Amino acid sequence: MTPQAALIELLERVGASQDNAVLVNDEELTQWPMAAVAAMKTQGLLAKTKPASSVICPGCERDCVMPVHIIPAKGNFPARAFISCDKRNDISRVPISFEKLNQWQCTTDFVCQFIATCLELRRSNQLTDNSSFRNIGIAKGIKRSQMLGLEADGVLSLVAGNNRLPLIELIKYHDGTYSFDDAMIRQLVDTATTADNRYT
Repeated sequence: MTPQAALIELLERVGASQDNAVLVNDEELTQWPMAAVAAMKTQGLLAKTKPASSVICPGCERDCVMPVHIIPAKGNFPARAFISCDKRNDISRVPISFEKLNQWQCTTDFVCQFIATCLELRRSNQLTDNSSFRNIGIAKGIKRSQMLGLEADGVLSLVAGNNRLPLIELIKYHDGTYSFDDAMIRQLVDTATTADNRYT
């Protein structure tokens, strides 16, 4: 998996999340390129959140989602996590690694802030009536300025006026950092109508 593919996977999940936080655990992040994960964390796309309270039990082939019990560290004994199986008689406690419990989250607000930071935009606090749309900030093209927004309607799209482009088509990865194709952003802004009610 390339850094670009890892970001595409994350953004596709956010787009399909219906404004819920997307959760990724440490175990899954080990399957993504280290440089990509480091960039996502540094650039604010992933933030640590509370540990998972339930996981898929690895005790047998049933793949039951079960609550996790944690015994805190005491003296020389380290903290332990386990699942108490009540589905089968031949399984009792199933140990769980803390790597499976550690979680990171990404939200549409994180993505908006990431876009604003990359494009050096002043983040807009203007609210919208549409729950799947968020204003980001005023972007400048060559001919005009226009409010950029993020639409999360199954797919994340960057919107300027009546123009929209899938977000994943605008982001590139180079030298350990995600950034935007400046030429495409300017084109998106310059070809947008100024009749949009978010334009200021």
